[in-house]
Amino acid sequence: MRHDKALFQRWVDELELDHEFRTGSMFGTPAAFVGKRLAFGVYEANLCSKLPPEQVQKLLQSGVGHPFRPFGRPVMRGWISLSPTEVPHDQLRELLIASLRFAGQR
Repeated sequence: MRHDKALFQRWVDELELDHEFRTGSMFGTPAAFVGKRLAFGVYEANLCSKLPPEQVQKLLQSGVGHPFRPFGRPVMRGWISLSPTEVPHDQLRELLIASLRFAGQR
């Protein structure tokens, strides 16, 4: 399975100008953390983002993103998979920033 590390790096480069976070790995894939809390990462060709479960439900109901199921596991509550080809850049940026803020609040 190949994970789009270049996609992750593009977002790290863009977001680290205004937000504090560190990079590491999640499930063996690149990920961004605020402190010890996971905010977002890349899985295959999509970004996966940790948000409040209610926000994830609203996004899914409005057709934004897909349930996040890494390695064929059950859906991860509070996570959403976001395709950069389906979600506009500005909206994707807002959601990743929301993930960083959410990770910093917990």
